[in-house]
Amino acid sequence: MEAASLSGRALACTGAIDLHNNMISNGLPVASTITANGATTFCAGGSVILSGNIGGVWSTGETTGSITVTTSGDYFVTNTDGCGTVISNHIIVTVNPLPQCTITGDFSLCEGESSELCTPLVVGNTYEWSTGETSNCITVDMPGIYSVTVTDPNGCFSVCSEEIILNPLPQCTITGDFSLCEGESSELCTPLVVGNTYEWSTARHPTASQLTCRAFIR
Repeated sequence: MEAASLSGRALACTGAIDLHNNMISNGLPVASTITANGATTFCAGGSVILSGNIGGVWSTGETTGSITVTTSGDYFVTNTDGCGTVISNHIIVTVNPLPQCTITGDFSLCEGESSELCTPLVVGNTYEWSTGETSNCITVDMPGIYSVTVTDPNGCFSVCSEEIILNPLPQCTITGDFSLCEGESSELCTPLVVGNTYEWSTARHPTASQLTCRAFIR
């Protein structure tokens, strides 16, 4: 035979087979060669594109020429024809989780108070607050939104924030007669505000629904 193509093997019933300038293959399909367009180890939320599938099926079940990968795993392509199956090279993708980022503390303060804001302390992590501080806890006494960036040893980071509300102090003034003669009495009052509670050094007004103050007698 001259300039023929042969897949598989040739058997002769009589004599030998004389081959000249022939192409002989084993009949298996050509394996795909896959590549990544970037790093195969990255933080959650990232991705990498794997390409190179030629007529095969990805380990994910997809049949496109390329796939976008966002989860950890072993990725490869299987090519199949009537003579058999071959598998491409493997690419291992590792996706690192983001560090935990939550803030605890008192978020509603009265004037003059302060609050310690903390995010969980993990060995190896670094912390950067919007105030510029770099510990896992800070003390604040002003209203506003406070955020912290937590970065782990893999370079993965998370950002979280909380708003601090500063409440004004209630008005506190006392009116009445402050100079009495023996046998006289004076009614001492402070402004009545619905929702406020009142506690005197001599008695307690449990709710703001009381419309009068107790008489104070010397």
